[in-house]
Amino acid sequence: MDVVFTITNLTSIDFKENEWSLHWNQILGEPQTESVPEGIDFERVNGNSYFVFNFGDSWTLSAEESISFRIVTKGVMSRLALGPKGAFVVTSNQSIDLHTNIHWQEAKGLEDLNLPTAKTRYQNLENVNIISKDSIAWIVTSPTHSTKPTTERLRLANWNVYFAGENTKDEFVFRLHL
Repeated sequence: MDVVFTITNLTSIDFKENEWSLHWNQILGEPQTESVPEGIDFERVNGNSYFVFNFGDSWTLSAEESISFRIVTKGVMSRLALGPKGAFVVTSNQSIDLHTNIHWQEAKGLEDLNLPTAKTRYQNLENVNIISKDSIAWIVTSPTHSTKPTTERLRLANWNVYFAGENTKDEFVFRLHL
């Protein structure tokens, strides 16, 4: 899938090359490393759906300006819920929450995807039998033993935790064009 990222900096902070990164969660549509523009490093954190773009040389984003770049992703984001969530920018040990917009209606080739509709999903499930509640115990696993980790994950020096109401956060706009 061909995706255009447009990041608009609505803050008063200038992001200098090699000093900022974009973080987000996404279930489907992982960026393909070979398609990421020069000067941006793509990182997959812990092998899960947590992604980071580290902006290097020639990737400055000044206050009140926008940048755009195009990448190719693996797979198709078949539902908006599987797309980018929880995006934020990190710069100078500060994180700034982003507002995301996905402009899927503008995507080329939508008519060829043959995505399921609510009606077709319902029709595909019409022959599924409902299981009575007294039969669920045969399906739901019931562990006989459980352990709790005795160690804690080490805290990174640049981690910050913000609680709502404590900090005023500037706003970014993070747009995806499919």
